[in-house]
Amino acid sequence: MHCFVNSVAKNFKLLFTNFKHYLIKPNCSMARKAFVIISIILVSKVILVSLFVTPIWWLFVIQAPLVILGIYDMTQTKHAIRRNFPVIGNLRYMLEGVRPEIIQYFIETYTEGRPLDRIDRPLIYRRAQNVSDTSPFGA
Repeated sequence: MHCFVNSVAKNFKLLFTNFKHYLIKPNCSMARKAFVIISIILVSKVILVSLFVTPIWWLFVIQAPLVILGIYDMTQTKHAIRRNFPVIGNLRYMLEGVRPEIIQYFIETYTEGRPLDRIDRPLIYRRAQNVSDTSPFGA
């Protein structure tokens, strides 16, 4: 049991020194520092409040994945946006994935669609389904 406690203490000390490194690092962005400080404050507040109000523990279901995602974002080296803006930087990649739909439904006009504009699409869809592509004019 003593070895387990020492191992946990050593890992906690390594984790704390890594956080300390991210807070003191000179090229560390303000968003990264804010994330670390806000995470520490929110986790400690939830722990303090949960001592008096026990149903508050469910907040960890929301808070823990966000803190873990933020720690991962700060330590990864592939994307500078995610490293400098933990958790919020992921919004860029999510919005990048929905960009074609946003352009198609909110920005694009009826005549500038690619490869087909919105005026010709119903005609193409009817022809693809082997439905009559002629529409009556008048009553």
